Amino acid sequence: MSVQKNALPLPTGRQVGLLLNQLLGRTVRVEQNATAMAVRQPCVIGIYVTDDDVVAALCVFDLKLGCHLGACLSMIPPVVAEESVRRGVLGEYMAENLYEVANVMSRMFNHDGEAHVRLREVVQALNAVPPFVGEMLARKPMRLDLNINISGYGAGPMVLLIEP
Repeated sequence: MSVQKNALPLPTGRQVGLLLNQLLGRTVRVEQNATAMAVRQPCVIGIYVTDDDVVAALCVFDLKLGCHLGACLSMIPPVVAEESVRRGVLGEYMAENLYEVANVMSRMFNHDGEAHVRLREVVQALNAVPPFVGEMLARKPMRLDLNINISGYGAGPMVLLIEP
């Protein structure tokens, strides 16, 4: 995987919260973690690339948060999201919805004068975290560790990683 040469600006927790509040149409509380969270499975990873298909950023959702974000977007009942968490898999409709959430989140990386960034794909890492995540972590990326709590649904950690 090619690596981004010029680092993008790191979004703030406030920016993430505003975007999710607007997108989901409900209260979303975002708290920044003072310490870095471990990136481990099961998780869902949004991979963001430049127009040259160079990886610029990753957004790692733990499975629980991924299920709740995906369910909330189209008002799938929270019990369905919880059942997906218990089964250890992101259901088909929730996966499609989470892709849309991750796609809209690409706005946080696009600023005038910076490289254009888009969502390339969303990968479910249910049994093992893909090697490219560990490789990025070894390069000491800029990172933002958050706890996201969606009113009426649930909470979980999210980590934004931006290539140095």
